[in-house]
Amino acid sequence: MKKLYTILAAILCCAMMNAETYGLSVGGVQVTSDNAADIFGDGTASYDASLAELTLNNADIRVDYNEINKGAIVAAGDLTIIVKGQNNYIAVNNLDAYSSAIQSLGSLTITSEIYPTEFAKLQIVCGNGCALYAMSGNIWLIREVDIDIKGGSNEYGCIKTLNGNLHIDGATVSMLPAWIRVNGEFILSASEITSPTDAEIRNGKIVRENGGNEYSNQQLVVISSLLRKLFYGATPKNKGNYVLLEGFSTTESQAVGWIELAEHINLKATPAEGYTFTGWYDKNNQLLSTENPYTNQLMTENTTLIYGQFEQLDPHEGIDTPDASDKSSRKHLRDGQLLIDRNGKTYNAQGALIIAQ
Repeated sequence: MKKLYTILAAILCCAMMNAETYGLSVGGVQVTSDNAADIFGDGTASYDASLAELTLNNADIRVDYNEINKGAIVAAGDLTIIVKGQNNYIAVNNLDAYSSAIQSLGSLTITSEIYPTEFAKLQIVCGNGCALYAMSGNIWLIREVDIDIKGGSNEYGCIKTLNGNLHIDGATVSMLPAWIRVNGEFILSASEITSPTDAEIRNGKIVRENGGNEYSNQQLVVISSLLRKLFYGATPKNKGNYVLLEGFSTTESQAVGWIELAEHINLKATPAEGYTFTGWYDKNNQLLSTENPYTNQLMTENTTLIYGQFEQLDPHEGIDTPDASDKSSRKHLRDGQLLIDRNGKTYNAQGALIIAQ
């Protein structure tokens, strides 16, 4: 029996030695090739080393700095955190003033999954320590993600880049306090400061308009996304008629896109064989346009649904007797099929109308 235990111990040791160690610690757990697919064993955190992407799916990560001597997420290089769900929570107790809850030696990106139906949410509680810290790159807070930060009232502030810029693009970020320490530029895109109303960005910091001083550590500052949800689709659904919203997926039923306020909505309809496109309609079934593609619509607070209407053609519509000698007609072959063009339309040899794809 002792020999068997020795063999099992040797096998386990070899397995551990063969596991690749990645430059990432999450919740005090060293990420390796063995645990990357499910870091905590509960489906809430996973890591793709090839992309340097950590996915949090309603993850609850709580650590004590005095016990592990590091923050909640520490990366040895560039790191992208993809947030999914509405209940992602990160807390670090006793965080050192010169450490951070989420830290990267390279750039740091926090974003949502592609084409989410709702804004993903992440709350970070870190006491006096810094919430987000990139040591040699930019910090990007982008797309449909809502980040709520409580903490960062010491020298490093709430968000710090040692050698980079801070980009907030389409994200909602609330900070208490809103002390930013950015060595480069602080750039807002598709987002704006909404509270307090006298706040502005100056020299890489959030300050009051009059006087230019930072707010106290009791003042919450909110940067709100300008992205708005748009449902788009085809009617009738699932008949092979497609609607494309520029920058998003194609659908033959209904999908969700996110468009910045006052930006153009670019839509294109492609009818299925035997169907024709008739127009774009809003949520009240009011005709917006018959143009295809459609680029004149601006995104507003009230724009929530635009769908393309398609109608099925009469299968008997066509020409009674195709006449190849008709001067207004032109014969040609396509994929081995004889087709006749007449008056801007194409018919087959039996006189049936061919719908352009």
